[in-house]
Amino acid sequence: MKVLVVDDSATIRRLIEMDLQKGNHTVVEAESGQVALDFVKSQTFDLITLDVEMPDMNGFETCLKIREHEVKLEAEGAGPKSTPILFVTGNDTLEGRIQGFQSGATDFVTKPFSKGTISKYLQNQIAPDSLFKGIHCLIVDDSDLVCKIVANILTPLGAKVTVAHDGQEALKIMEKSYKKIDIVITDYEMPNMNGDEFCDSLRNKMGLRHLPIIFLTGAAEQSYIIKMFESGATDLITKPFCKEELVARMNIHISELRVKERLKKLVGELESANKIKDEFLAIASHDLRSPLTAI
Repeated sequence: MKVLVVDDSATIRRLIEMDLQKGNHTVVEAESGQVALDFVKSQTFDLITLDVEMPDMNGFETCLKIREHEVKLEAEGAGPKSTPILFVTGNDTLEGRIQGFQSGATDFVTKPFSKGTISKYLQNQIAPDSLFKGIHCLIVDDSDLVCKIVANILTPLGAKVTVAHDGQEALKIMEKSYKKIDIVITDYEMPNMNGDEFCDSLRNKMGLRHLPIIFLTGAAEQSYIIKMFESGATDLITKPFCKEELVARMNIHISELRVKERLKKLVGELESANKIKDEFLAIASHDLRSPLTAI
């Protein structure tokens, strides 16, 4: 595995390199954001670690430029490849995490970090966490960057991701594959069809009453929020958002979905058992009728 370590501190770069040595990973060092960008444009990496506070170009700016480069490559047909980006920082705040995830971060590690932290994270990229294993999520947003950010959060947790860039495109996907989609994350304001129209179509035209639909949007005005929930929204997360909030809310709705699936299966089994009981009683009644009539 090839790792790009970006930090203006040679000591931190050395510590991360030592953390990765046991796995025999190849480490490339960059002392600034610009040097990191030059490497990304000429090489591919399995993981990038980024410091936040660096001269000239901070980690958030560097991360955003890397994601923009990936989006450009994808548009040119040279991708897609989204490299996990891990912020390794001593200034780990909620505001910083929100800004980091908005710029395209995959996760955060706080300095000082314990031995084995970085190598364990890299191993998790190879063998993803199974929190959302078997879950298929439809992401609907007109921003390629937002779609990539959300996908980068969910994919390492085992989820399968499908992307649509407006409500019309998403509706076509749902009409073809609604049985395969377990949860929808959608923006509100989009071209062609807004999120509330898309949500209303799923609820009232397609009859998907129990499908979890989470609005992930910057439209925080009360009138818009009312429209979202009137159209059938299950939940609402406002941008900018942090990974922990998205994962926690998704986990709640996925857990509820799994409970409903188990209950549906149980009801089916009970109905099947009840049918077998009725058939048995009918046969028993028929078999007993002849000797009882003779008696």
